[in-house]
Parts: sequence; C-alpha cells; structure tokens
Amino acid sequence: MADGFTALYRTGWSPRRVERPTASRGVAPADPVVRCEIRRVAPEAVVEESALDADPDTRDRLITLVLTQARQLGDALLGLAVDRGGTSRPLDLDGVVLGRPVPVDHVPDLLILRPEVAVRHPELSRCGLRVCGPFTAFDPAGLLDRF
Repeated sequence: MADGFTALYRTGWSPRRVERPTASRGVAPADPVVRCEIRRVAPEAVVEESALDADPDTRDRLITLVLTQARQLGDALLGLAVDRGGTSRPLDLDGVVLGRPVPVDHVPDLLILRPEVAVRHPELSRCGLRVCGPFTAFDPAGLLDRF
C-alpha cells in the first residue's frame, strides 16, 4: 500500500453520508481498494479522506472519481488535496484549507482552495497556480490536465 491519499473538504455534510461514503463516490461498496474516512474538521465542515492504492490504474480511477465529486459539490466544496506519494502528510491540510495561518512547506500533487484562502499562502505561487472555476488550484504535478 502506498502512502498516497485524497482529502476532499466540504460543507453540507449529513450523518447519512457515513453509512455509504464509497457509494457517494460512485464506487461499489464491495470494492476492496476504496477506503474512505469522514471526520469533522469544523462545526459545518468535514473531510473525506481516502488512501490511494499503489496500483496506478486503481489510483487514477479514484483520483478521477474524487475530482468528479469535487466538481459536483459546487459551493459546498471547501478544498481538495491529492497526494499520490504521501509527501505532504506532515502538512496541516485542515489548517490550510480552513484558512488558518499555517506554513505550507510540503505541497501535494494537487491542492484546490477557495481564493480567499489561497491568497493567505503566497508560498504556493511557485506551484503552478491556475484558476479552476471559482477556486484556485495549485497543480505542480499537472493532474488537472490529466484527469
């Protein structure tokens, strides 16, 4: 198992989503490679975290599903991180996405933030900044072009 992960931050969460988090991502609940944990990060916000499998095809399929879900969330999306190798694990992603003043010294392969949060992190400008709908994306690995 690789150390890669996805972290999708959202509002509009309900306890019903905990019962079938993989179904909400369009993956059959019996799929053994999909693991999703939901945890509350603020009174109105949760993060849906999934481990990325070491198999490239499985990993790419999950990344595609998470990006699709992020696009469908619209205003309920707070942020998204995709890190295929797990190198940004030491980073306080909760703090970054929620707009806390935390340093960003490990950047995931893809980090999507609300613009008002992104401006608080000028150190990310070296990471391939681009506008992604109403969000700001830092995409040093070019994942948005691939998926």
